[in-house]
Amino acid sequence: MKKSIAIFMFLLASFHCSFSQDQDDTTTVDQDSRLNIYLDCYSCDDAYFKTNFTAVNYVNDIQDADVQILVSSLPTGSGGEKYNIRLFGRERYKFMNDTVLAVLPEYYTYDETRSALLQKIQLGLVPYLLKTPYAEKLSLYIDESPVMAELKDPWNNWIFDISGSGSFASQKYAESYRLNGSFYASKITREIKIESSNYFSFSESRFSYFDQDTLNTYKSSQREIASQNLFVKSLGNHWGLGGFASFGRSEYSNLDFQLNIGPAVEYNIFSYDEASTRECRILYSLMYEHSNYNTLTVYNKMRDDLFTQDLSINFSYYEPWGSLSASAGGSSYLNDLSQFSVGAGAAASLQVSKGLSLIVSGSVSYSQNQRSLREGFADPRGVISGEWEMEQGLSYSINVGISFRFGSKKNNAVNPRFGF
Repeated sequence: MKKSIAIFMFLLASFHCSFSQDQDDTTTVDQDSRLNIYLDCYSCDDAYFKTNFTAVNYVNDIQDADVQILVSSLPTGSGGEKYNIRLFGRERYKFMNDTVLAVLPEYYTYDETRSALLQKIQLGLVPYLLKTPYAEKLSLYIDESPVMAELKDPWNNWIFDISGSGSFASQKYAESYRLNGSFYASKITREIKIESSNYFSFSESRFSYFDQDTLNTYKSSQREIASQNLFVKSLGNHWGLGGFASFGRSEYSNLDFQLNIGPAVEYNIFSYDEASTRECRILYSLMYEHSNYNTLTVYNKMRDDLFTQDLSINFSYYEPWGSLSASAGGSSYLNDLSQFSVGAGAAASLQVSKGLSLIVSGSVSYSQNQRSLREGFADPRGVISGEWEMEQGLSYSINVGISFRFGSKKNNAVNPRFGF
């Protein structure tokens, strides 16, 4: 048995497994004898799986499952996606756990992606299916054609993405239009990571309103340019050393031009190889900040040259019982530590009991380092229309939700009529 399973895992890249039933065999597998799976996968198309893989029962409650399938993913350097498919056995399968990887290229369509994910999940389920009546119905096909050697990359791992869009909307008393574009470039390998994300936008809107018997027209416009650049050198499985460089302008934030540049270091308590399932990254950066302002600020400045420090901690954890994520961080000016901002947030999705799930999230932040705030009193219309940045101070949010599912344990039916 162990030898058969090893062969299946070794040949993942060169074969596919077909689940078929002999046309002359009139016997059917009783639904209660099928493998019960609980699919915990945000990216999966449930209806497609139920239609194209009928050898299992899709249960609605994790407590009724023989196997829980937990799928997480991370982007690859070429713009594709690397899926980490973890299978957790339950009840009589509780000592059977496995992991299957699926690396899909960036050019895959939605249909190709869901087909490839289903095939990988089928392969991962083979050891479990061998313990069901479907064991007699499994067949193995191996494509023995030569495996194509990886061709030399003429782009040397660089990828580029250019996009642009525009919109126009109009009604009796209002009209608006918007133009925006972006340019992205990156080179990502296991040794280095280089990313450059650039964005510009222009928007203008006007609306009319009656003040007593007079029709007034209000016009607002926004221009924004932003460039975020990153370089990281890998130092083993836990450390990364690099830096940030960004520049841009924002009428909303009273910035005619701002430049931020400086080094950064990161330590991951867990190995970076485990990032799709758990991570705890501690990042510290020291930045030089140069700012030119459009109008005089609350600090009576038209220009600033300062140094800042930033510290952040990001944690995420994915397990069969749910997921946890949390982050905390702060920033301050080195010349005046009283000018700082801090914030924290957390989110949890937990399987409390059979059919009952709890979802909780919240965040809190405090800021008193908005050096670009305009001096004077804000125009109410500018604040409402989003043209004028206001002092943030203390802000927080809390979200709590529960879900309880009960009823039919095994329902493999798919009915797409009326689009629902």
